[in-house]
Amino acid sequence: MKKSQNDTTTKLKLLFWLHSIAGLSFGLLFLVVPDFLSNLLAVPTDSMGTIGWRYFGLGVLALAGIAFGSRNKTLDEVRFPIILVFFLMLIAMVLVKFGLMLFTGLELNLWMWFVIGFHSFMAVAYGSYLFRGR
Repeated sequence: MKKSQNDTTTKLKLLFWLHSIAGLSFGLLFLVVPDFLSNLLAVPTDSMGTIGWRYFGLGVLALAGIAFGSRNKTLDEVRFPIILVFFLMLIAMVLVKFGLMLFTGLELNLWMWFVIGFHSFMAVAYGSYLFRGR
């Protein structure tokens, strides 16, 4: 039982590290070069949209900070408050991307599919910790 709990804690720590590194890199990119990422993801934007992308980058950095701060917590300490928020946020982000595709005609390029795949993977990973029995 002890080995299984240590293994679960190690995997959760790795997941938080992955989330914090990805959040740091994308958050800084959205904050510093929003036009580049907007073009890379094929999302049209104007000057006010660039400001919005910068605020989005700040939000991504904040979530990366939460993930980084949670990496040394035990599973019981972070199960509901943090993992639930990450799980719901990632599901919502995937649904919003598909909603934009269906209702606004946004075309999804290879990079956007990569982002959707990454968000789906992270949602499944957080969901596995969230819904796992105690």
